[in-house]
Amino acid sequence: NMGNITIELYDDMPITTGNFRNLVRTGVYDGTIFHRIVPGFVIQGGDATSKGITVPPILDELPNKHSNVRGTIAMAKTSQANSATSQFFINLNDTDAISLDSNYSVFGRVIAGMDNVVDAISHDVPASSNSSSYDGPPATTVTLIVAQFVS
Repeated sequence: NMGNITIELYDDMPITTGNFRNLVRTGVYDGTIFHRIVPGFVIQGGDATSKGITVPPILDELPNKHSNVRGTIAMAKTSQANSATSQFFINLNDTDAISLDSNYSVFGRVIAGMDNVVDAISHDVPASSNSSSYDGPPATTVTLIVAQFVS
């Protein structure tokens, strides 16, 4: 609801990209929110469970063929291997790439909307307090209205 983000998906990540394509195709991402915003680190969204949808976990595609640098998109997961389902994050910097690369499969990159949408979400949407973590969910809802394929 803050503008368009265009993502190029990498064809050399068949499991992760295939999962993301399927979730877009079936409308799973439509109406989900960016539930985690950490300025200077990541914005995270795509939680299918918020819509009552269970997505089976996929296998990690590690070691990474791509690095978690600014503008790339990777699958979020728990600390357990092979636990990614629908949640994804967009990297806001290059600094954490080394620590993220060994755990989170990068499957695409933002090709439009990084500076004016992704960064605006990161900078302009305050996080609410969250005592269990260093960051909180956004104080203002940021909704992924519709995810669709463009050519």
